[in-house]
Amino acid sequence: MRPSEGLGNRVSLSIGDIGYELATQDNGIVLTLDPDYIPFIRDCDPDISLRVHFDRMNEVELGPVLFDSGGVWVLHASNEEYVYGFRAAEASPWGGLGFSAMMRLNRDLTTGSLSIRPPVDEQATSVPAFSHASSEVLTVALLSRGRGVELHGLGLESQGAGYLFCGVSGAGKSTTARIWCRESEVEILSDDRIIVRKADGAFSIYGTPWHGDAGFASPASVRLDRLFFLRQGSTNSIRPLSSGEATANLMTCCFATFWNLEGMAFTLSFLDEMATSVPCYELTFCKDHSMVDFVRQL
Repeated sequence: MRPSEGLGNRVSLSIGDIGYELATQDNGIVLTLDPDYIPFIRDCDPDISLRVHFDRMNEVELGPVLFDSGGVWVLHASNEEYVYGFRAAEASPWGGLGFSAMMRLNRDLTTGSLSIRPPVDEQATSVPAFSHASSEVLTVALLSRGRGVELHGLGLESQGAGYLFCGVSGAGKSTTARIWCRESEVEILSDDRIIVRKADGAFSIYGTPWHGDAGFASPASVRLDRLFFLRQGSTNSIRPLSSGEATANLMTCCFATFWNLEGMAFTLSFLDEMATSVPCYELTFCKDHSMVDFVRQL
């Protein structure tokens, strides 16, 4: 999809009730966003501010590798900052590092810069403010600082109740979203990535821009009432889980900062409290409307 034009040189977003400010200091450059992010544009106080600019990244000093995702991104660290490098899908026409973007963050995760490899057209005047990779790894890092967690999950509100359906790829999250979206009084927050936070003694789920195959991405939130781990089957059935079982399952669905001991300690504690406080079940489901009635009757 084409990015949206005309956002000017500054934009504010709120994802999971975390504020992001993106700005460029070049008045001749316009920031753009993928359409998935447009519903998340909000005027809010930023938790983190990023300066966005073009950079060919030919000569860049990087610290030791803290973590390599084995895919899109790699994390380096120095005494003063974290540096995320996002690998390019193809060789850069400018040479240099094989990154399409680089994000530098101070150790407090309050300020930083986002360098974007320039397009071949040197007359280009628009800069993509966020990619899915850069925005998501930044959000995971911010959540690990005592804010919450991100999970592989489908989140929705149905008749005032908040349901979270967790599962790894192929578990049936997008299929479940397509079933529920045809029902009345249902809002799908996301069919693949959900943020969970706690406030005033209750856990709440938030939609994100990082949707799955069904394409649902809403900035809405709702209090979490029940949590299900999806299993596809020929009948609808349910099995209550102990808090230990639920915590272990949550870890398999969680985006965690494995390179940061303090972040991991918080995440484990958060998931354990969540599994203890929210009713958790293993849900085997049929891929039809009967699943909706079965869950609502709980």
